[in-house]
Amino acid sequence: MRITDAFVGEHAVFYPQLSSLEQAIPGYSRVEEARVQAALLGAALASHAALEEELLFVEMDPLDEAVSHLAVMREEHRDIEDSIDRAARTMDLEEARGLLLHLIDVARPHFAKEEDVLFPMAETALPEATLLRLGEEWASRRLGNAARSGTASSRS
Repeated sequence: MRITDAFVGEHAVFYPQLSSLEQAIPGYSRVEEARVQAALLGAALASHAALEEELLFVEMDPLDEAVSHLAVMREEHRDIEDSIDRAARTMDLEEARGLLLHLIDVARPHFAKEEDVLFPMAETALPEATLLRLGEEWASRRLGNAARSGTASSRS
């Protein structure tokens, strides 16, 4: 599988999570509810962003046409991570709600930019063998993370 396909698949998992979170936020009556959701979503998004940056973005860094796009993607990753970190630490319910809504407002268009611009650029500019090799590395890291957390099934 190409790395771009793997990341699109991960985005497909995040979209309903973001929608569910968006629906739940107004009903939070305690800051702890928002903090828990920020921590849970944050762990998944941080892992996703790290793999994008460590695998795909590094390969695209030398491409002149990708430089400005990658700068925007990295800045948005930092914005998302900052919102999650602040929401997970705040003791103010309204601040937590606002930070989670901001996260959603950044993440959706961020994913769309990757899917509509960055990933097609990678598929055009990088050799297919590179995309496949990166996809294998993505799968290896994901399987390794699942094994470490005790959620991987036995495979032979």
